[in-house]
Amino acid sequence: MNNSPVVGYSEDVGTKTTVRVVCHMSTETIRAEADDLLGDSAKDIGAQPENVFFFGLVEPNHAWAKAKAEMLHSEYSNAINFYMLDEVGEMQSDAIFEKETGKNK
Repeated sequence: MNNSPVVGYSEDVGTKTTVRVVCHMSTETIRAEADDLLGDSAKDIGAQPENVFFFGLVEPNHAWAKAKAEMLHSEYSNAINFYMLDEVGEMQSDAIFEKETGKNK
C-alpha cells in the first residue's frame, strides 16, 4: 500500500510485490522513490511486471497527483502496468468503503 517498504520486511510481508495500491497523496513519494519502491521490475526488463493501481486521481484538485502518476507511467511503462479508476469506479469504491467500514471516506 502506498510507499510502504518491502525490503527488510520479508518475514512479515513476503519477498515479492506484484500489486501496489497508491492513494493520490502518495504519488509524489512513489515518483521520487520509484526505483526502490517499485522493485526489480522497475530495473529489470525480464522481471515479472508489477501492477500499480492509483485511486483519487479523478478529483479536479488532484491534478498534481495525476501528473505525477502520468510521469511514472511514461518512465516505467515497459516494466510496470499502471491503472486508475474513472469517476464511476471512484464512486463505487467510496460506497464499498463506507459500507464495509461505516465511515465516510
